[in-house]
Amino acid sequence: MESVIFGFVWATIFFGILGAVIYKITTFTNGRSFDDYKRLHGNHVKNGKVSCHSCGSSSIYLRKVGNSLTNILNSHVCRQCGTELYRSKTRV
Repeated sequence: MESVIFGFVWATIFFGILGAVIYKITTFTNGRSFDDYKRLHGNHVKNGKVSCHSCGSSSIYLRKVGNSLTNILNSHVCRQCGTELYRSKTRV
């Protein structure tokens, strides 16, 4: 009986963590994609160039914040003020 309870507890923990990871990956860009940034701050996206809506700098870097079997999760951040501008996924 104890081994059944032990197995149930570990299965619950495993599937709970797995569900949280899947949720994080699928909702990573919700409301924070490039299209959302362009819609909200269109004057900072011109001729394929992006600038920060906070300080106006055009020095943007790509920070890898996670990965899965199929995607790398990225955050596009202003080098000058550190503001996260938008998020993206790169297919592996």
